[in-house]
Amino acid sequence: MAGRTRASACGGCWPRASPSTVCPTAASGRSCIARQPGFIVIVSDFRGPLDWRRQLRSLRARHQLLAVEIRDPREERLEPAGRLALVDPETGALIEVDTSRRRLRERFAEAAAEERAGVAEELRKGGADHVVLSTQGDWLRALGKALQ
Repeated sequence: MAGRTRASACGGCWPRASPSTVCPTAASGRSCIARQPGFIVIVSDFRGPLDWRRQLRSLRARHQLLAVEIRDPREERLEPAGRLALVDPETGALIEVDTSRRRLRERFAEAAAEERAGVAEELRKGGADHVVLSTQGDWLRALGKALQ
């Protein structure tokens, strides 16, 4: 019960926090997660703005951090499915693309790889150890191997 009380005391920032709101009070130098030095694991796909380095560094000042990035291979490449109408969930903007075009699929894969490299760099600069797990395959075995 103490863990639940502590989570609610910090404004509900744990466990449903996104990387950009790792802990609202962490930026102010107060750790809402644990008062004693400890080990914090953040599990996320780390999509969206890369604006959480300061919060990570604040947490890293007192705790050891492990960022577990969950990747779905289907989000890193486009299949040649023909014409698609895609909607941006945040803005509602509609874009039509022809996924049968090889160059479009290559550019998409390059952009996805650059985005993931940017996430890895931000996590490194934030002081977090970084483990990548895939939704495809045996993620538990991969996590165990990474933690050895």
